[in-house]
Amino acid sequence: LRGYWWEGRQRRALKSLFGAYVSPERVEEMAKDPERYGMEARNEVLTVMFCDLRNFTSLSETLAPHELRELINLFLSRMSQEIAAHGGTVDKFIGDAIMALFGVPNPDRRTADNAVQAAIGMIQALDLFNEDRRRAGDAVFQIGIGIANGPVIAGTLGSPERMNYTVIGDAVNLASRIEGLTKAYGAEILICGSTSDAMAGPTLRRRVDVVRVKGQETATPLVQVLNRAEPGAALNRSLAAYAEALEAYEAGRFAEAEKGFANVVRLDPVDATAAMMRERCRLLHLHPPADWVGVWKLDSK
Repeated sequence: LRGYWWEGRQRRALKSLFGAYVSPERVEEMAKDPERYGMEARNEVLTVMFCDLRNFTSLSETLAPHELRELINLFLSRMSQEIAAHGGTVDKFIGDAIMALFGVPNPDRRTADNAVQAAIGMIQALDLFNEDRRRAGDAVFQIGIGIANGPVIAGTLGSPERMNYTVIGDAVNLASRIEGLTKAYGAEILICGSTSDAMAGPTLRRRVDVVRVKGQETATPLVQVLNRAEPGAALNRSLAAYAEALEAYEAGRFAEAEKGFANVVRLDPVDATAAMMRERCRLLHLHPPADWVGVWKLDSK
């Protein structure tokens, strides 16, 4: 009787803890073996995602509070469905932003692939969401998604009055910083180099820069995930041209790099990342830094 009572208590505690973060199917699966999913903090290697709604401030100024609440709840719900469908866990909502985890509480070796596929699914779901809004004559949404992986501390953290299952660590900070870079680079999905290296699937992507984000000493390659099924001949030419321009940029040959990125824009006029890099190379050519090592340093979040 004591064992039955204790097991029931563990299952109820586990459902209470994870019910708001994990899909009901996964919670039921976890409840079958509650001993496996402890609540104490532990070291884990997983993938972290941040997603942010870009034009939230201007949108909020045009809607009544109850209309804004309903719209944001619908948006967050659709994004969360894609995260859960790819094995992710919504850690928290931060206003109009989402922090999601891949690899906890359910261990998974394909966290990088799952996180990136979830991000692609979120972009596609947003496209459908925006189609409905266009037909109604409403403003459309834009999002930026940043993904990073690495070691973190995962578990129930907080005060005795309020506990929350979450993670802390460099991967969390890096994912947040990368999400913030999506707007500057004109990209919907950016991931760190280690996440790209950990991916086993053939997801189309390109390295766009090497950055050192605020708060970190080591530089990280910045990789853009391209939401396209198959690369055609035109896209292959664009990818090759970008890689050549990036090589010149990292070597400090800024005039050559500027021409290279201009060629990418000529091949793909909607390539906002190449347009931004072209402008950066123009400025660097006019004012070349004395200590250039091919890394773009970011002093702000």
